Amino acid sequence: MQFYLEHVKTDKPDLVILDNFTTLGEVEDENAASSFNAIQAFLLGLKTCGVATILVHHAGKSGDFRGLPSWRQRSRPS
Repeated sequence: MQFYLEHVKTDKPDLVILDNFTTLGEVEDENAASSFNAIQAFLLGLKTCGVATILVHHAGKSGDFRGLPSWRQRSRPS
């Protein structure tokens, strides 16, 4: 994810669209809160660069979102 942060710092885009949420990193247990820490740090890095970010998260086959619900709380706009 550092690779993408470097490009953002160099290219200075106004908007970054991250599609698909589950491809942002390797997560051993998507139900463990600590699994989101690296992704959260990446998203905060984008925020400190002043880049608007759209994070796309697709529903699973059952129609429900996968993983820990707390990521939704931590990713609310400030």
